[in-house]
Amino acid sequence: MEIIKKQINTNLCHEIEERFPGKHILYYDIETTGLSASRGMVYLIGTAWRKEDSCYEIRQYFAYNAMDEKDLILEFARSIRSFDIVVSFNGENFELPYLNKTAENLGLYVHIQNHEAVSLEIYKKITKY
Repeated sequence: MEIIKKQINTNLCHEIEERFPGKHILYYDIETTGLSASRGMVYLIGTAWRKEDSCYEIRQYFAYNAMDEKDLILEFARSIRSFDIVVSFNGENFELPYLNKTAENLGLYVHIQNHEAVSLEIYKKITKY
């Protein structure tokens, strides 16, 4: 597994950050080889969060093969716990269930989500459009 890290300097502020000042917010998305965690694999998890006033940390967890998938899941499960709010496209209906089912299939005893964190889904906001 490889973790690719990059920092991006920008003065942009997302509306979510304005609505939740002082909260540690993680934006994430996953890429899989299929829609079923029983038959596919997670090969990429992309994350971003504001590190400083004008800097975002971008982190990509990349699994080169099925052997790397276990490390990818464990590392993401560990890192997501430090955030107050997690923002995804379809986290509650796809990403989190997929990640948790994958963890179970790999024999990992982790739950991918801080139960105290607020989960925001972009999909729910744009569905009406």
